[in-house]
Amino acid sequence: MIENPLRGIARGIPAMGEFDNLSRTQAQEIDSLKEELREAKETLDAIRSGAADALVVARNGQGDGLTLSKTLITVPNLSRRNAGRRG
Repeated sequence: MIENPLRGIARGIPAMGEFDNLSRTQAQEIDSLKEELREAKETLDAIRSGAADALVVARNGQGDGLTLSKTLITVPNLSRRNAGRRG
């Protein structure tokens, strides 16, 4: 008797209706992620262009307001400033 090697695999494959539901769920998740990405890009563009002067960041369920300054701190200067703060 010849054994069918695909017999056990078929049990793990969803039925066609389940594929439709899975596809729909994945499509909704993709749409949601695209919207989040669009909002994040808009926020970054606003910060980069100077259109935003403050942010509200949620921390522990509360909003903290953070102001943005136009001061440019280069990485080497920032490293020197932080070096003095270490132990």
